[in-house]
Amino acid sequence: MICVAIEAAQLSPGPAALAEVFPPARLVLGTTFAPVDLLAYAVGVAVALVCDRLIPRRRRRPISPTAT
Repeated sequence: MICVAIEAAQLSPGPAALAEVFPPARLVLGTTFAPVDLLAYAVGVAVALVCDRLIPRRRRRPISPTAT
């Protein structure tokens, strides 16, 4: 949701103005809106979800008491 909010903020002149004052902000906020970015975010989330569901999780074995 954060990436969508940042992309929506790019519809205003705020991020571009901030990038002029503080250039590193350009790397985080960007300066122009691109609808294809929203599609890329959705595809990335879908890929991450599929990977999360398909890759088995390693289960920890319970520590069994050892006989001494």
